[in-house]
Amino acid sequence: MLGELALVPAASPISESNILYYNTLFDENASCHVALGMGYSNCVKGFENMTADELHELGVNDSMIHILLNLINILKEMGFMMTA
Repeated sequence: MLGELALVPAASPISESNILYYNTLFDENASCHVALGMGYSNCVKGFENMTADELHELGVNDSMIHILLNLINILKEMGFMMTA
């Protein structure tokens, strides 16, 4: 189940640094990505007053995992983007 969709500009400071930080907080913000697994409930208005069941009914996935998939690399592998 989709947990997150992030559209990150190519000109972001983290992306332009060309550094692998080995820290998800930084590395996931280097490029556009999707995440499978746990979604973020705080994106739902009024989430503070909702139970886990109510959030699940709205489509928020509650999972032990959150796996990031880099969209740029996936698109390159599929031949949708030219590599430099």
